[in-house]
Amino acid sequence: MSSWTKSTWKPRPDSQPNNACFERALGPLETSFYWDSVFNRTADTLRMAEFALTEESNRGFSAVKKDIERSWISLKHEFPLLGATLEERNGSSEVFFTVSEERLRTCISEEIDSRTVESAEEARAIVEVMVNGPPILSNNLLARVSVFHRKDQPSHYYLVLLVAHIITDGMANTTILRTFLDRMSSMPEGLRWDMKERLALASPVEDLDPLQHLSIATRRWRLAIGRTIATNRFKKLSGGHTLPRKITPRTPFTPAYSGSTAVMFSVEQSSNIIRNCRKYNLTFGNVYPVLAHVALARLLCRRFISGEMSSEEWEYRKREPLMTAGPLNLRPFLDPEWFKRGGSGSPLVAISFFYYTLPFMPLGSASSIAPGDSLPDFDKFMSLGRLVLRSHMIKQQATSLMKHPLFSEITSTRLLANEEKTARIKKWQAGGIPEDLSDQPLSALEQGKRGVVASHGGSSFGNVDLFVPLNYPLKNKKGDSTLRLVSSETFLRCRPTELYLGAATSQRKLRIHVFWDVNVFEGAIVKEWLEEVGKAIEFYLGQDDSRQACL
Repeated sequence: MSSWTKSTWKPRPDSQPNNACFERALGPLETSFYWDSVFNRTADTLRMAEFALTEESNRGFSAVKKDIERSWISLKHEFPLLGATLEERNGSSEVFFTVSEERLRTCISEEIDSRTVESAEEARAIVEVMVNGPPILSNNLLARVSVFHRKDQPSHYYLVLLVAHIITDGMANTTILRTFLDRMSSMPEGLRWDMKERLALASPVEDLDPLQHLSIATRRWRLAIGRTIATNRFKKLSGGHTLPRKITPRTPFTPAYSGSTAVMFSVEQSSNIIRNCRKYNLTFGNVYPVLAHVALARLLCRRFISGEMSSEEWEYRKREPLMTAGPLNLRPFLDPEWFKRGGSGSPLVAISFFYYTLPFMPLGSASSIAPGDSLPDFDKFMSLGRLVLRSHMIKQQATSLMKHPLFSEITSTRLLANEEKTARIKKWQAGGIPEDLSDQPLSALEQGKRGVVASHGGSSFGNVDLFVPLNYPLKNKKGDSTLRLVSSETFLRCRPTELYLGAATSQRKLRIHVFWDVNVFEGAIVKEWLEEVGKAIEFYLGQDDSRQACL
């Protein structure tokens, strides 16, 4: 029997014939994200999508609101975690999901918000408040839908999906948006879902191990070896550095204020960038961490030659390794039957995390630069050949991890290392920021001595249009679309110290975006870095006749 069919969902004692109720305990990964949510809703994700209706299908805002409500109820039946609640037990030592049929077949008042906006700018301003304002989600509300009608363009609307990270990830967010737009444009007749089967698809990742058929002794042995490998790998990581930032002992107890910015490349530039990556047998995901490190080197160099950075800090940063961290999609590595039956995109959290390491800051001939000198060009920091070489180092590290025979056991170790975070959040929950902690900033050297410092986090999502098409309904026999997705954008309630560099392509345009903790990083510095990232992408990969690498 496939592992996913052995569901850990159990009927609740208060279950009724006309209102079936089920519950299950959170898995370790879900528990980690639960404690993130306790910490001022850290890591909640928000997807803002602008869509346009054809003249024939645009029956007015009142009709659209009814379509939104009808579609949301349909989505909750298909993806019941969207209508779930959370329940702490035994003094918060245990947390359970609870799902009731009654909650799935109705819309409570907090689930849907609708309003008219004057312009795109007003819609974005509202979203900014949703990201950084008082928390909207709670244990009793894990997902909410907002719809804005644009007064300046009557056929245009914004769909804003706010979902707790405990029940979603990058792949799940695309499923939710795609399915929502499809249901809005064409609700299939007679659509029915088996609640038990849908709940089974929403199992914790720990229950979806494809090797559950092995004996308990064998699995324990594999897990012990995997943990040893992961622990030894992490012990080798030390030091590191990132953008200039303000870190104090109080920072881990201070909820982040999230910032975001982005750059977009033209269709022609984007085509050149992807083509040149393929030319060197690389993906953009292999290359862009290295480009980000070149951008970091140039930003730091600019500060050193202008006298804003001491020689001591400069020499320290020159020697330190560069580490990149980010989410890793676990779905393809879980139970194959579960994956085929809908697990490939089913709303739940199914990620682990990676660390890629590069030896030192790419400076090239700029390593001997002195205060007062001019900032060298990109090729003085790193040649195209060295860029390709380092990108293949990233690719090799990714392959080594994902092809490892104990991949599942190695990645699961990361999910168990949450005791320190949980203890910190409980301490914050009890009394806020401890008063005995200093608010004096730590230098880059002091930060490196206290633990691993990643240069940034992030991931490259690839072509979003493959997961969220632009025209709806998806199964359209007549061939005429009634709803068109104009654009979509993701926002994130950041963790303390977070600096997230993401990439995705849509409508043949590559977009690079950054989320960051405004309490820690100055917006001007982050934007300067992103500008350098964009320039590095254009310099190394954006030309028709990109220079040949001399390997």
